[in-house]
Amino acid sequence: MQSFFSSAWPFPPLSYYLKPGLALLNRLSTLVVMVMEQLICLYYRFCGLSPCTIDLDDQTIMHFWIPSHRRFNKPDLVLLHGYGGNARWQFIFQVGPLAKSFNLYIPDLLFFGRSYTTRSDRTEAVQAECVREGLRRLGVQRFTLVGHSYGGFVVYRMAEMYPEAVEKIVIMSSAVKYTEGQKIGHLSKIGFEKDVLEVALLDNPKDLLFFLNLCMSLSTHHHKLNPLKWIPEFFLWGFINVTNEHSNERVKLVEHHLSKKGGLNPPVLAQPFGATIKDGNCEGHWTCGEH
Repeated sequence: MQSFFSSAWPFPPLSYYLKPGLALLNRLSTLVVMVMEQLICLYYRFCGLSPCTIDLDDQTIMHFWIPSHRRFNKPDLVLLHGYGGNARWQFIFQVGPLAKSFNLYIPDLLFFGRSYTTRSDRTEAVQAECVREGLRRLGVQRFTLVGHSYGGFVVYRMAEMYPEAVEKIVIMSSAVKYTEGQKIGHLSKIGFEKDVLEVALLDNPKDLLFFLNLCMSLSTHHHKLNPLKWIPEFFLWGFINVTNEHSNERVKLVEHHLSKKGGLNPPVLAQPFGATIKDGNCEGHWTCGEH
């Protein structure tokens, strides 16, 4: 008598039946995220914003969310997202309140969302140049910048490169003045043991969730309640499928960023206002919550 688990058993293994279901779940998760993106777009429109794509040249496309009707009695505010998001996902909870008091401009940085370039340069200076040129073509001459995480470095670079245009800056969760030792110490404290470039691919739910925790400073070391841990894994797969189109180019951005030596003082900005908050210590401009 043949064993139940014998290779001669006439029925295929369990994985044979699970595979179509898993493929369907993967497609369903992508569909769920795409529907959510469309709902976010509708919400942005409800808040008075419209999508706009600008061809800067034959190599570069910049995508913005801009005011549907610009109010000249309101100041212009530019929001720059971090590495783990884009113009739609990063500022969902801020757009509504801010749109009441500001003309909002929210670009996708290069290789995020719908912005792209064939140029080989991966520096923050190129990001700053493209954002500024896009704003110039939209008729925005003087503005305040808000940057989160990677966007904070682009904000700092824009303030340095275009002092006549940048009125104020707010930098959140960007280690502009971190030394190499401080970076290593912070990553060790929150349990970061993997290669940064490996995580930067964001090609699996575990790395994506860790990266979101890192960006939002929500770890079990600091918070007993972490809302991110309740996100279903299938939703994270859908987010990866929808947003990970230019992952290799984004890794190059991280490579460039890590290649810069820590401990070097960033340039002193020309904007003579604001206050240093927490450990910002960045010579007279307004920073917020540097880690």
